[in-house]
Amino acid sequence: MSSLLWYDEPELIPHLPALDQAGVRHIELRRLSPHVNPASPSSVNQLKRALLDTGIALHSVHLPTEVTLAMFGADDVSRQRGVAAAKSVAETATTLGANVLVAHAGGPIRDGDNREKLIEASVEGLSDLCAFCGQLGLPVAIENTLPTTPRVGDTVPELVQLVQQFKGDHVGYCLDTSHANLSGNVTDAVSLVADRLLTLHVSDNDGHTDQHALPFDGTIDWPAFMQGLKRARYTGVFMMEVRGGPHPEQTIRNAASRMKKLLALID
Repeated sequence: MSSLLWYDEPELIPHLPALDQAGVRHIELRRLSPHVNPASPSSVNQLKRALLDTGIALHSVHLPTEVTLAMFGADDVSRQRGVAAAKSVAETATTLGANVLVAHAGGPIRDGDNREKLIEASVEGLSDLCAFCGQLGLPVAIENTLPTTPRVGDTVPELVQLVQQFKGDHVGYCLDTSHANLSGNVTDAVSLVADRLLTLHVSDNDGHTDQHALPFDGTIDWPAFMQGLKRARYTGVFMMEVRGGPHPEQTIRNAASRMKKLLALID
């Protein structure tokens, strides 16, 4: 489960037992501050201990939105600061024992922008980060972005175009099913990223907006998607990235139930 459930909450640790009680074994940190202070070793160690105590593994850390935007900013100084901030997040992720760092493919594309130049800028910023993460032994999963407004990587084919410029098995894909559903066919997307699929962001929507709904509450063809994953021989984590709503604990239980339903599709 993604900590998106508690994105606006000041604390994360008090909510971890609810994940444990529902049988959830992996979490993604959708944001660091205020859930953990990377500049405070005691804060980092406190979260690390809490995860160990509840038996929940930190599967992935998602680069914060503000860091992503800075990485793909309009000027070199902003980009350098963004990459430096991203490297700091990667170091924290490694200290916490994360398996993957998730990064968006790029930033927004405004009227008059040259899309190809922005893709080149994304590759440049990500190259520096990915090389650094390679030294840490931390794989980087690059995510297809939200296509409701133009962004670099907002279609899976463009994401593939970008990721193919990186060599080595430490750089791959994070397939966001909700984003893919807004820009094309989710099952087709699986086949495009199958060779380097490192992780998933699993949620549903109505085909119009990024709702972060539970699977089967939107328009995604989940049986076809699961068969696509089976053909791709994906054995990684199914990271549910859903909104908690007014009752996050019930959402967690519902998500666990939907996960069983998904897995039953490929038994």
